[in-house]
Amino acid sequence: MCPAIGKAVYRVPRRHRLKSTGAPPLFCLAAWLVPSDGTAPSETAWGVISRSVVYDCSEIPCVRITRSAGKDVASVRLGSELSRGARRDSGASAEMKVNDFESLEKAVVAVKECTTSLRNIILQETHYKTKMSHPNPLNRFGCKCFSQSDEDGITIEIIRRLGLLSGTFAEFGVGNGMENNTIILGSLGWRGFWVGGQELAFDSADLSRLFYIKDWITLENIVGHTETGLAAINATDLDLISLDLDGNDIYFVEELLSRRIRPAVFIVEYNAKFSPPSKFQIKYDPNHHWTADDYFGAALQNFVELFSRFGYVLVCCNGASGANAFFIRNEFSVSFRDIPTDVRDIYVPPRYHLYSAYGHRASPRVIETIFS
Repeated sequence: MCPAIGKAVYRVPRRHRLKSTGAPPLFCLAAWLVPSDGTAPSETAWGVISRSVVYDCSEIPCVRITRSAGKDVASVRLGSELSRGARRDSGASAEMKVNDFESLEKAVVAVKECTTSLRNIILQETHYKTKMSHPNPLNRFGCKCFSQSDEDGITIEIIRRLGLLSGTFAEFGVGNGMENNTIILGSLGWRGFWVGGQELAFDSADLSRLFYIKDWITLENIVGHTETGLAAINATDLDLISLDLDGNDIYFVEELLSRRIRPAVFIVEYNAKFSPPSKFQIKYDPNHHWTADDYFGAALQNFVELFSRFGYVLVCCNGASGANAFFIRNEFSVSFRDIPTDVRDIYVPPRYHLYSAYGHRASPRVIETIFS
């Protein structure tokens, strides 16, 4: 049912002169709720991002819900994206009027899709501005291909500096295999193994450069799985490890390092709620399941101190989400002299807003092709 009687309109006011931020032009979006009793509308404006240009535009995703002859009637107008200094092309818009709930539901879905697109555009611009303004130059290389946010670009720059044209990897905690930190390495000719508790979205049995071990990871089996994985890919050591298990991560890292499994690059998830020098780590629990709260993992400072004991240094935290930290062995520090030495200048706070959609729909066939 229609939740309210009145008129709800989302539109862009005409001829807004916006301040320069050096960013690509977007738009500003204002929302009015006009009550059915004719009282003054309330107004909330947000998202003003543009160069010094003037937009002359009419309405974009616009919904009106009114009461007519005892029925709720919705009118939806979907406008095209705004163009600089010009009106929206009226031929690119469409209007539909509905007088039944099924059509109204479709109209609401259409508006939600438009709102999602606007949100993703704003997030993209925010991520760009954040990474370019961060004191750590490595953050500027951040970009998303298969990783959750911008980890792929940072990984590529790190291995470029290390001169690792090809290598071996391991990743612990890979979901269904469609989004993680090491797929991008497969596209560069690397080979490796994954360990995780989920079924993959594709069949990995016949892939020549990827071996998958399906199991719940504990302190008792992580080293054994690593040895099994190394044997499966015909390797004796690893160049990169990524570990993201939403819980006991710091204990697993310590176990691997203490057993002399020490890759050139180690990527770990940290609990970004705790900024340096504050410390935190959960108690080890072999049956830990993350419940979408803040009880998980360990603070960045805890990881910095642990890795330091084994001859590693922090070089980056990903800028888009503040979730993953990148460590390298000390012997490679000469290639990272431009990186800040203070952990507080590398730390990135949590940024919980991720893209709701990014690019084309991911296909399992892409992963199969990469590792075949």
